[in-house]
Amino acid sequence: MIGRTNLTSRTMQLRSHALIGRKSLKVAERLLAQMAGGTLLSERKLPPERILAETFKVSRGVVREALNALQMAGIVERHVGDGTYLAESIDPLQLKAVSLRQTLDASANVIEAIEAREALDLAVTNLAIENAKADDLEVMDGILGRMRGAIDGGDVHRYLPLTLDLHAAIARAGGNSVLAGVVCYLIDLIRPNLWIIEQNYSPSIADESFGIHKAMVDAIRERSRRKAQAAVRKHYRKYPSLQKTSS
Repeated sequence: MIGRTNLTSRTMQLRSHALIGRKSLKVAERLLAQMAGGTLLSERKLPPERILAETFKVSRGVVREALNALQMAGIVERHVGDGTYLAESIDPLQLKAVSLRQTLDASANVIEAIEAREALDLAVTNLAIENAKADDLEVMDGILGRMRGAIDGGDVHRYLPLTLDLHAAIARAGGNSVLAGVVCYLIDLIRPNLWIIEQNYSPSIADESFGIHKAMVDAIRERSRRKAQAAVRKHYRKYPSLQKTSS
């Protein structure tokens, strides 16, 4: 079972993520303002993370999350080994648009909720391994079937809410109503902003996403903690909206 020490650790992680989230949103807003003012970009390219961290006097982790929010909002593109650029679809004159700032705010909220979910999903998946009943697995399999149908029909708009439904089902299968409630609360924060995630999807990403979610359910069915933890970690490392993020 999950002990008091592990739950305390998860709570501390949530508080840490919330603090980083607030800082990263401020940094993202400052980055957007400086890009709009023409003082940050060099031929559409941003300075390296190290330089940005020194400029804004924050950690590289905060800068990375700020760039994640800008990427999810479609404002920048990040490429391994090459750096971060203003997205091809963005005209520099658009950077002062109010709608773009609203998109950035929504993106930052999604990033923060995703970070908090990662801190909890390992715990609720472990509980599901211990406590999931046949009925719980039947619910998960039903959702997986609808997810597969949505992918086969090319309907990403229908697929994405189903992924959240699956995570909620896993949390409930763990049998801890407090943890399940927190997970479902975080999921509900993401639901109104799924359009931000959807804009980054492609058929190959959807297929990979389905495989990871199926691996989670298979690991719960097999009562394999090792496989479940590997699937959860892969889920967040390969999060669809951040597929091109450099390390």
